[in-house]
Formats: sequence, structure tokens, C-alpha cells
Amino acid sequence: AMDLCTNPQAICQGDEAAASAADDDDEVVYVGCKRRANPLPHARHDCPEFELDAGDGDASARRHCSHCWCAVCGTPVEACTSWGAHCRTTAAQAEALAAAKRAAATKAKLQAAPAAGAPPDASSSAVALILDHRWLQLRFDALSYLLHCGQDEDGLTATLVGVHEVDASLPARVVSALRATDEVVDLDGKLHVRPGAEIGPPPPLLGPSSRPLHAWTSVALPRRPPPAEAAAAAA
Repeated sequence: AMDLCTNPQAICQGDEAAASAADDDDEVVYVGCKRRANPLPHARHDCPEFELDAGDGDASARRHCSHCWCAVCGTPVEACTSWGAHCRTTAAQAEALAAAKRAAATKAKLQAAPAAGAPPDASSSAVALILDHRWLQLRFDALSYLLHCGQDEDGLTATLVGVHEVDASLPARVVSALRATDEVVDLDGKLHVRPGAEIGPPPPLLGPSSRPLHAWTSVALPRRPPPAEAAAAAA
């Protein structure tokens, strides 16, 4: 076996003779290298030179190398104006802050997203599905999945197919209907429930003529006032 650290400079610079010698050996064993690579920029909690420990005092926590960044500000330590407070940020705290920022940015985009436009035509497939007795449960399951499980249409389709034992064409119609009613918005390649959409409690798994289902719809679904009542409220 050849010791690759006999001449690490040559190996790192691509010395052809050394590389050829390594290739000619029956086996190559890497035993380490004495050269230390230049560290990449990293958060304070990932610093290899000054490890961050929960029991560190203020002076130890404030220490940093020249490559450390503030995990809160996203800037080099020198540019952080609150290093005394930010220096103790852990990896979990940094991830939670980043997730909160992503959620806030997504919410702002959803609120700014344009409305779907005119309501679907009475003869459209969206309205036909909404009038289907299965719609309430399909709608509830679809919106619940998007809120709590994921925003991918393939995953939503697989879930509805598995839960309701239908073919893939019906989930596609559900997504189209939710888009038409402006309850679901396409954003950055994902499906999102528009803020303010009323999901309500899960409906009873009963047929279209059952009294419990009609009782549920009168309570769970938002009521739209008649045109005269709406005009009076606006005035």
C-alpha cells in the first residue's frame, strides 16, 4: 500500500507520477494528511476552532474565528450588532428561526397572490364535483393534507386515492375545484391553502340525503348572505 501523505503537496496539486504510482499499487490506503484545508464560512455553533458549549461563560461564547457568521443575522460576526445575544444561538434555534422566516415569506406571498377570478360556471366540472355528496369529505381531506402533511400534488393525489379508493382522475378534479374556488394557490411549484380558508370540522361519512350531513353543513360551512342583505351590510 502507498502512503498518500508521503508527499501531500504533490498529490493535492495533481502530480501525475504520484497519481500513477498510486494507481499501480494493488490497494491504496489513505492514512490521513498533514495539510489543513482553509475552513469555509460557518455559523458560530459550527466553528471547529472554538466549539460552542451550553456551559460556556460569556467570554467563551463570544469567541469566534475569522470565518464565523452570525446564525441570526446571516452576516459575518463583525457585522452583527447584537453578538452578545446571538453568539449562543444553537443549530436547533437557528433552524427554527430560518423556518419562521420562510413561513412568514410564504404567508406574505400567499396574501399577495391574485384571486382566481370569476366563480366557476354552473356547468363546469368543478361545480359538478362540489354538488357531489363526496365533496365535503374530499375537500376536508385535501385541505388537511396540504396544511399538515405536504404541498405536493402527487402526495395529495396518492393520499386521496388511498383513503377514498378512487382512481387518480378524481383527486385531479378536486385540486382543480379548489383552485377554481380560490381555496388553494399554486406558489413556487407547490400547493398552498389560501389564508382565511374555512376548513371546519370533518364531515360525517354519510350519504347526500342524511339529516346529520345537512345539519353539519348548516353549522360548519360559512353562510353567504343574500344579495339584499350583503348590500345593506356594505352600506
